Amino acid sequence: MGTSTPHLLFLTCVGLLVTGCKPPPDAPTGLDELNAYLFRSWEAQEQGALELGMFNLQAVFASMDLDVAYADRSFGIENLSTDDLEGLTLPDGADPDDCYGIGLVAGSSFTPEQNSQAIILADQTPVEPFAPDVYDREFLEPTDPSCFPTRDCLVLRTDNDIVKKSSVMEIPYRMYKDYRWVELSEDGLPGTGIWGILGRTWMDERGVGESGNNTIEQSYSIDVFLPSADNAWQATRYLGLWNETTGTVDGTDAVRALALWGMSGMFDETEAWLEDAQ
Repeated sequence: MGTSTPHLLFLTCVGLLVTGCKPPPDAPTGLDELNAYLFRSWEAQEQGALELGMFNLQAVFASMDLDVAYADRSFGIENLSTDDLEGLTLPDGADPDDCYGIGLVAGSSFTPEQNSQAIILADQTPVEPFAPDVYDREFLEPTDPSCFPTRDCLVLRTDNDIVKKSSVMEIPYRMYKDYRWVELSEDGLPGTGIWGILGRTWMDERGVGESGNNTIEQSYSIDVFLPSADNAWQATRYLGLWNETTGTVDGTDAVRALALWGMSGMFDETEAWLEDAQ
C-alpha cells in the first residue's frame, strides 16, 4: 500500500529531527499583517510560509458578504514598511509611508485556474480599464507562460509597459508583476490539493505624465486568487494596493475613490473576458 505525501513528510521530519527539521513558521491572521507578510514573503523558500499565509487570508474573507456594492467590500489598509520592500529596486527616494493603502475583495465565477488564463495575456488592455490603449506584458521567466495555468510551472515573472489613462491624466510607467501558485495548508504541509495564486507588483522608477503634473511616485500591490470558501463563488479575488501619486486629482479621499473605481473595473472586465473566453 502506498504512503500519502503528508505521511511521508511527517516520517521524514521524525527521522531528521536531530538534524533540524523545522516546523512551519507562524503566519499572522489579521488582514493588515497578512498583507505585509505575503508581500515580503513572496520569495520565501521555507516550506509552509506562504501556504499558511494564504490559508489564513482565505479564512479572513470566508465570512465577508461578496454580493454587496464594491464600496462595501473595500477598506483602508496599513502601509508597507521599508523592511517589507527589502530586496526590491525602488524609485529614488521612495518612502512607503507616503503611500495610501486600499484593499478590495470580490467573488469570481471562475476558478483560480480559469483566472490564470487572463494572467498570461500579453496584451492586458482587455482586463484593465485604466490602461485602454497600452498594457504590454513581457514574460521574463518562463518566456512561454502557457505552463502556468496547468501548474507545470509554479512561478511566472513579468515586466509590464503601461500607459495609465483617464479623463484627467495619462501616465506611462513600467511595473514588475510576479505570480506564483501556492498550495493552501492549515498546518503548512503539502498535499491538500487546494491551490491559489499570489501576485506581487512594484516599480523601480516613478512614472511621469507628459505635462509633468501627474505622477506615480511609487506603487506596490498583492493580487490574490483564492479558492472560494463560499459555494456561491468559484474563487475569491483580492487586491491590496499601495500608491503614491501627484496630480490633477487632489485629496486623499478623491484619489482613493478613483483607485477603487479602477480596481473594481479591473475585476469586472476580467470576469467579462473570462465569460467570453469559455
